[in-house]
Amino acid sequence: MNLRKLPTGGLQPLQDLQVLRDMFHGPAVRAAMEMPVAAVFPAIVFAIHPLLGWVTLLGAVLQAGLAWGNERGTHAPMVTANRAASSRPWWR
Repeated sequence: MNLRKLPTGGLQPLQDLQVLRDMFHGPAVRAAMEMPVAAVFPAIVFAIHPLLGWVTLLGAVLQAGLAWGNERGTHAPMVTANRAASSRPWWR
């Protein structure tokens, strides 16, 4: 089969990826689909240049630390706000 003979041969793979992306709505499903790529990406960057790989790894650790700190700092206020919102009558 020759893709050059098909009228949409060049666009078909991109359309297939768009259908696959649209099929999964939730951020958890998309994150699960990105996990294998996230594991391979630092290895590719290390292969390009070791210094870039270390900077990438440092950035990933920094980002994970900031996310953890954000979750820890906002968890208690969010629980309080959610409890207050759920105890309030719907008509007010």
